[in-house]
Parts: sequence; C-alpha cells; structure tokens
Amino acid sequence: EDGGAAGDDASGKIYYAGGFNNVDGFIGELDILSIAPAPEKIYVAGGEVAACPSSPIATLEAYSPAEDSWVTLGPMPTARKNLGGATVNGVVYFIGGQTGIPTPCSGAVGNVEAYNVGTKTWAGKQAMTFPRSEVGIGVINKKIYAIGGNDGNGVPQSKLEVYDPNADSWTTLPDMPTARIAPVVGVVNNILYVIGGYDSAHPNGYTQEIGR
Repeated sequence: EDGGAAGDDASGKIYYAGGFNNVDGFIGELDILSIAPAPEKIYVAGGEVAACPSSPIATLEAYSPAEDSWVTLGPMPTARKNLGGATVNGVVYFIGGQTGIPTPCSGAVGNVEAYNVGTKTWAGKQAMTFPRSEVGIGVINKKIYAIGGNDGNGVPQSKLEVYDPNADSWTTLPDMPTARIAPVVGVVNNILYVIGGYDSAHPNGYTQEIGR
C-alpha cells in the first residue's frame, strides 16, 4: 500500500481500511479517508474513489467488529478527503481535509463536523484556526489535538491546536519543532507522540523523527 490507508484500535485489535496499492489501485474503493473508533463500532468517513482529480466523497460507514459487518449511514455535510477523525463521549469528530475547491488536487479546509452515534445526526462545529489536510489527531482528557498537516499547497505544517468539545472552541499551542504532513499520532500516559510523516527535508521526503 502507498499512503491513504487509515487505521485505529478497537477492542484490543488494530483495524485498517482502504488505501492505495501501486499494482492493483484502490483497495476497497476508498483512499485517503478518516477512521475513528466509537462505542462498539468503527466509523469511516470521506476519501475518494479514484486518484486526483476525482472529487472527494461524503460517505459515512460504520463497521461492527462483533458482527464483522458494515452499514452505511447519513453522509457528512461536507465531502472531504485527507481528513482526521477522533471520538469524544460518543461523538465522532471529522476534522480538516480537502474538498477539491477551488482546484481538485490542492487546497485545505478547517471544517469540523461531528456525528453523534446515539442520535445518528450531524452537527457543524467551530473550524480549526489553521485550515489543514493530512493533520495528525490525538485525544487527551477528552480534548482533541490537531498537529502538523498540509496547508493545501504541499507545504508541511508545524501548527498545534487543541479543541474543547464542551466549549466548541480551539486554542493554539506552541508549534512542534519539525513541520510535517500526515504524521502518525499516539497518546500514552497523557503524552502526545508525533511519529514520522512527510517533511520535504529528507532525501525521500519522509522523516523517522519522533516528537512529544
């Protein structure tokens, strides 16, 4: 696979969805999507079904590990690819990404749209201060951290902001030392670890740096 696959953990297992294969093309017809676990299910939203300049999609699907089955739910209000996802208190937040506007293969948005898994309804939330796609996402103490990403023109970002769902507001925090696109983010003992990503400074464009 080459980028675009999304993964997260649920019930002690790691799940991956979609992605791009250099030989066979798109896997499961979805690329550069977002995946987030919520109570008893894994939610997958957005992406695209063909390489750029195809349009992003707004599809939302939920996977039940217990039943090994998928169900299609109401679509996101804004079709997006390269977005991030996180779950707090049974609400799944889909953050940033690309809409294909004004041009199909560039641009970034700060949109935040929340799906309540109990009521099965969508709600628009306060947008990020800095619009970004391919942003790293982590949750600490029921707050969502958005770090790094792509400014929409392929420029790696070092921005860090935190979203408080209760206040529906973003707070800007100090930048991370190394700007990068699509880092992997993990949280252990309330420490946010930012791993790898694309920074344009290394020979192949990818960094192995770990920051916290």
